[in-house]
Amino acid sequence: MLISPLDRKLIRDLWQLRGQAIAIALVIAAGLSAVMMSLATLDSLRASRAKFYADNGFSQGFAPLRRAPEAIAERIREIPGVG
Repeated sequence: MLISPLDRKLIRDLWQLRGQAIAIALVIAAGLSAVMMSLATLDSLRASRAKFYADNGFSQGFAPLRRAPEAIAERIREIPGVG
């Protein structure tokens, strides 16, 4: 197999920088792992919150009112899932 001089130089340079290349690869792997763990944790927390709210009848949103006519309160109670 014939290797061109530039390919030979590339292999030789990479061999000399193997420690740095390994360190860079490890830093990239650690960063990707941290991102993946963060996304998995976020997904788990969202699922836990949704299950807790559903099991305990919590609202997904709130609307603070000082005064509202009873007619509006009746219309809001007619919305499915609103108590």
